[in-house]
Formats: sequence, C-alpha cells, structure tokens
Amino acid sequence: MLAIEHPPGYEPERDYVYNVIFREILGIDYTSRVGDCQVTSLSVLDGENQRKIILPDVFFQTPSEKWLTGNSFPNLPLEWWNTPVPLQDAKLVSPRLPILYGAHTRQSQLVNGFEIQLPIDVFGSAFFMLTNYEQYLNPARDRHNRFTAENSLAFQEGFLERPIVNEYVEIIRQSLKLLWPQMKTRERQSRIFLSHDVDQPYCKYEQGMFSLTKSLAADFLIRRDAYPAAKRLRSFFNYSEDRYQHDPNNTFDFIMRLSEKFGRQSSFYFMVEHTAGPLDGCSYSIDEPWIRNLLGTIHERGHEVGLHPSYHSYCSAEMVKRQFDALRTVAAEEGITKSHWGGRQHFLRYAAPT
Repeated sequence: MLAIEHPPGYEPERDYVYNVIFREILGIDYTSRVGDCQVTSLSVLDGENQRKIILPDVFFQTPSEKWLTGNSFPNLPLEWWNTPVPLQDAKLVSPRLPILYGAHTRQSQLVNGFEIQLPIDVFGSAFFMLTNYEQYLNPARDRHNRFTAENSLAFQEGFLERPIVNEYVEIIRQSLKLLWPQMKTRERQSRIFLSHDVDQPYCKYEQGMFSLTKSLAADFLIRRDAYPAAKRLRSFFNYSEDRYQHDPNNTFDFIMRLSEKFGRQSSFYFMVEHTAGPLDGCSYSIDEPWIRNLLGTIHERGHEVGLHPSYHSYCSAEMVKRQFDALRTVAAEEGITKSHWGGRQHFLRYAAPT
C-alpha cells in the first residue's frame, strides 16, 4: 500500500485529489496522514521506507483567507520543466511540462537511487484543474454565461489541448515504477461514446412556407445539394405520420445503423421542456406519438435514451429534476426503465460551483 505524508491543512481537498489520482486512475490503494513536514512524500509500506517520492506542497499552503481569491492563482508566466531522461518513458504529449504550482526547477534534485524529487506540486495543480478552480476567480463569460477557453489559464499559457492532469499522473506512475518496479498500476483504456443532442428531430415546418423556402434556398445555394431539398418538399406536402420518413432531420436510423456496424452504442438526449424559445431548438413534445415511438425504437435496438436539459435549466436543480421526471415517466410508459441515465446540458451551459 502507498503511504502519503503531507503537511497539515485542506485534508478533504487533498483526499479528493489523492482518490482521483491513485484509486481512480492508477488503481492503487493508499493511506494518508498529516506529518510535521513542508513537502508531500510517497513511500511504500513494505519496509523500504528509505525510498520516497518527494513533491513540493504549494497550493494547499494557501492561507484560508486567500482561498478562492486571486492570491491563490498560479504565478504567471508559468515555468516549464524539461523532464529528465529517467522519467521520459512516461506517456507524455511532450517532455516539456508546465508547472502550475511547484518548486523552482533549478532547486530540484530529480532522481537518485532511493529518492525522486519532483518540482511539480502534482496534487495542488491537479486539484486546481479538476475543480475548475479558476472559474470561481474569473468573472468573464460569453453571451451564454459560459466560461470560455480563451479566458482559461490553459489557453493563455499554451497547454489547452494537453491532458495536463493525466500527464502529471504519468510522471507519478513512472516515478513509482523506477523506485518500486514490482508495483502494478492500472493501464488506462480508451473508450468511445457517441452522443447526440436531439434539438430538432424533424424540420420546423409548423412555421409555414417561409421557413421551408429558406431551407430550400440554403440547400440549393449554400449546400448545393438537391437531395435534402427533395426530401423537404416530400415531407412538407405529406401530412400523414409517414412524413417523418422523408424528413431530412430524421437521421436516427442512419446513426443507429452506423453505430451498430462498428459495434458501438449511441446515446440520444431528448429535450422535455423548451424554456428559451428558438434557443431551445424545435419545440417538439416528448409526449408526441412519433417521439414516443422513437424512444422505444432506440431502446429496443440497444441504444441509450437520455436527457437534454433546456437552456435555462443549468443553474436550477428543480427544473432539471422536473424535466428528468417527465422523461422517465414517458420512457416507463414505453417500456424503458434504467438504473443509470445520461445527459448533456443544452449549449453546454455550466457554472461552477452550481
């Protein structure tokens, strides 16, 4: 078992990030304790306590009165660390890593026979990234009240497209391997999830000929494709239930067939309430016979039905619950019952910490 010794303070926050890194990612059990120390150390409870990984403890040294203030933000510009040769077998995007919090690189004795000293405060830096800590500090938002990539530390410091927490963890993994070669860690396996927000399951022909004309013009002049135009016309002038068969937006069977061809499951997230007019897309009803039949068909074919909470729901637990309950009621009436449900907010609206 891995033993972690760390300075006092922020024990719940520390345990959260230890659990993510060691139990969830690396598959290693650990025990942690507060020590009379200024750094965090990792050792193994096997009589080899002289072997240690030493990490600086910077972020969790933030005084409580400065927590969630600009004084706890990383110093800019960030320093970058060129990982030494013994650690370059770690799975990294690049051997040059940004240091969000840590010790000055020139002061770090990196590797010797019994001890590895890392210059990065891996646990504090991971906590900063995983919790969206900076979103509490920076009030800048776009017109949908979302924190943007351009406002992020990752964008401004040039690592937006790097999985930096995972790279830090890979440095820990390689350090463990160097000191304790017999230690087994869990290898990460990639998985593919195909998900689709059902904003407009069919064309908005209830708006009449003007809407149809605009769509036809876009087909011919912008997309330069007569096939969807023909489907629109056929669907528009066919008022029976079969009109959905020819609707250009009805691609559900195509998506499921393609998913099934490659042995994948697709998830379809349905909107139950429309709280923001056109921003919520087509105002379909989850209770419509065609939509109900679609839910059943998706489920019967082994794909997932889930919730697409409406535009104004992202800060309202009450609204999300109401919409989720409505979806589950209709789904149950169509023979769909599940223990786990998926979903995604409309417009990807999200607000930390709500």
